[in-house]
Amino acid sequence: MTVLLDIHNVSKAFDQLAALDNVSLQIHTNEFFAILGPSGSGKTTLLRALAGFESLDSGQIVLDGQDVADVPPNERPVNLMFQSYALFPHMTVFDNVAYGLRREKRPQGEIAERVTSLLATVGLGDMATRRTHQLSGGQKQRVALARAIVKRPKILLLDEPLSALDRKVREDMQLELKRLQHEVGITFVVVTHDQEEAMSMADRIAVMDQGRVEQVATPVELYKNPGNPFVANFIGTSTLLRGHLSSGRLHLTNGVKVPCSLPSEDGAEIWLMLRPEDISQTPAGAITGTVISTNFYGPNCLVVAECGLEIPVKYLVGNSEVPRVGDATKISWAGDTGVVVRAS
Repeated sequence: MTVLLDIHNVSKAFDQLAALDNVSLQIHTNEFFAILGPSGSGKTTLLRALAGFESLDSGQIVLDGQDVADVPPNERPVNLMFQSYALFPHMTVFDNVAYGLRREKRPQGEIAERVTSLLATVGLGDMATRRTHQLSGGQKQRVALARAIVKRPKILLLDEPLSALDRKVREDMQLELKRLQHEVGITFVVVTHDQEEAMSMADRIAVMDQGRVEQVATPVELYKNPGNPFVANFIGTSTLLRGHLSSGRLHLTNGVKVPCSLPSEDGAEIWLMLRPEDISQTPAGAITGTVISTNFYGPNCLVVAECGLEIPVKYLVGNSEVPRVGDATKISWAGDTGVVVRAS
């Protein structure tokens, strides 16, 4: 795939605190790319640097072959959709979307054609004359998206674009954003702390922590093969057990031994990542414990149990076999189940 954006060794500090620490990424043409991380990980600083609102201490941002690190925001072929949407309340939907084109003094016929076509694409063709205060949260989000896309930037940057929406509308808009990205053929770069949002929309994801990129991979690869304990713990739900391998057993730091016959050197210090679906609740289970919480998710229930393994164990059961808090439980997993994650 063609590299559209090459972020090379970018660093930025605020009062000697590294917000970006030697960050390098490559983003492809027509890719839906997500930057994911907890608060303070540097993802918003990186987005602002891409938009031109944050200067760099060092490094390069090369967009379509041009180093734009010193190019002003208004001269970059990039558009930023803010979390707050920042719509003009005194303007109609049409005028909000047309605003940028009018500032560029585009011909009226071109403006009408592009805005009308785009409003139809985002499902607002019959709302062009409405004021923004008459719209729902999801409709306002679509207006902001249309306004950002209408100038046809090479890259659209989205800062927590769905955080203001309720869960149902947010799920619908995740599908809508993905559809629109394919239809308009623009590279999307979205910043979010919501892993479900990133996993459902992105072609690839960069996971950040403390100003550094921990791993870049597809959602499936991140879930199945996290590169380090931070990613394993941050992506999805997991039980991370730390210890040393010996003869098909993992010797935890508290002396407990659990099954682990996954390929690795004897004596190696590792993390064993077990997803909830890897662990079974069974009367024949060799590991015993006490249920400390249950979380119902339709056909399944996530059970959290204290089993003397240093951290609580998380596993799934069907909704017809949900234990109660305080119940004794027995669990097990096959020795070749899970993923070995090398200790950092």
